[in-house]
Amino acid sequence: MTNQLDASEIASLWTTYMNNTVYVFSVPYYMKKCEDGEIRSIIELTLEISQEILARVEQILEQEDFPLPFGFTKEDVDIGAPRLYSDRFALIQYNALAENGLFFYVLSLANSTRLDVRDFFTHCISLTTKLYNQSKNLLVKTGLANSAPTIPFPEKAEFVHRQGFLTGWFGDKRPLNAIEINQFVFNFRTAAFGRAKLMSYSQVTKSKEIREFFVRGKELCDNHIELFTSLL
Repeated sequence: MTNQLDASEIASLWTTYMNNTVYVFSVPYYMKKCEDGEIRSIIELTLEISQEILARVEQILEQEDFPLPFGFTKEDVDIGAPRLYSDRFALIQYNALAENGLFFYVLSLANSTRLDVRDFFTHCISLTTKLYNQSKNLLVKTGLANSAPTIPFPEKAEFVHRQGFLTGWFGDKRPLNAIEINQFVFNFRTAAFGRAKLMSYSQVTKSKEIREFFVRGKELCDNHIELFTSLL
C-alpha cells in the first residue's frame, strides 16, 4: 500500500497553499489601514494563523518533493494604496474568511487518508475555529452580526405526507421551512459580500478587461440577491 499523497490530498494542500499566500501578503495592507484596536487584533490573528498554516503546508509539500505552486507574492499588493474599506467591513471580511475556511478544511479532512495530512487539516480547523469565534463575538458586540429571520415554533412534530411538499413553490406555495431559510440566508450573505468586494475592485483596477470581469461578477451577485430576496 503506497503512502504517496493521493489526488484529493494534493488538491486540498494545493488550494490551502494558494489561499494562504493571498492572506499572508494581503492582510498587512488591512493592518496598516485599520484604526480600531479590537478589529486590528482580529486582523493580526488572521495573519498569524495564515503564516502558521502556510509554513506547515510548505513543509508537507517539500517533504514529498512536490513543487510549490506559484502563489500570491508581495509584488501583488500595493501596501501604500489608499484605504478602500472601513474597519467594520474588514471585520466582516475576516469573519467570512474564517467561515469559508471552516467549510474547506472540514471537507479536506474528510477527503484525506494519510494521518499526517488529517492531523494538519484538524489543526487548521482548530485555528480557524478560533478566528471565527473571536471575529463573530466582535461582530455581535458591534451589532454587525446578521441573524436569520425568526419563525414560530411548531406545536408538535409532524411528518411530510405528500410528495407535493417538494414542489410547493410552483403549485400551492407553502412557507419556507427552517432548513431552506438557513440555506437562503447563507447564500444571500455570501452574494451580498461578494457583490461589495467585486464592485470595489471594479472601481480601482486599471485594466479594462479585469474591470469588465469584476462587473460581470457583480451582476451575477445582483441576480442571486434578487432571487434570494424574492424567496425570503
